[in-house]
Amino acid sequence: SLAVSEGLSDFAKTGLNAGGGAGYMLNKRMILQGYLDYNRFAMDEKKILALSDLDPTSASASGGTIGVTTAYINLVVGGIRQEESRVAPYFIAGAGFFRFSRAEFEVTDTLISSTDRVLADAENTFGIAAGGGVSISLNDRWSIFLEGKYQAGFTPQSSTQYFPVKVGLSFR
Repeated sequence: SLAVSEGLSDFAKTGLNAGGGAGYMLNKRMILQGYLDYNRFAMDEKKILALSDLDPTSASASGGTIGVTTAYINLVVGGIRQEESRVAPYFIAGAGFFRFSRAEFEVTDTLISSTDRVLADAENTFGIAAGGGVSISLNDRWSIFLEGKYQAGFTPQSSTQYFPVKVGLSFR
């Protein structure tokens, strides 16, 4: 997952994504899909120290991870393989529950013997997603998919935005 929003990209590294879902075929071109997704971002020590105007030779940052969990209802348009083609592009849009959580981390400056601690916290809010992908059929039941989906959660102070790129296996 790539951190897109200013607040997240200021202090997080590229993250990992895992997810799974199930869908109900509405017609030959549309699927209603329930999807649970988890993204994990590690804190970037260099970025945190730069934001705090601290010298990396006398300061350090430790701990802290960002977790984003979503439970969305998506509408998938396309992606259903036609008999004449093994490849099926699709578009996806969704909305639902968005949970942003941060583990505790510390910034220590040995030059002035100070330690700042940022406590763990979590927020639940509303989120949206939009993206697209391609499904490549392996046989009548199994497909490989490649998907990119912009996701955003709207917390009271700002929005958290990221872009997970997924490669996965789907079953029909």
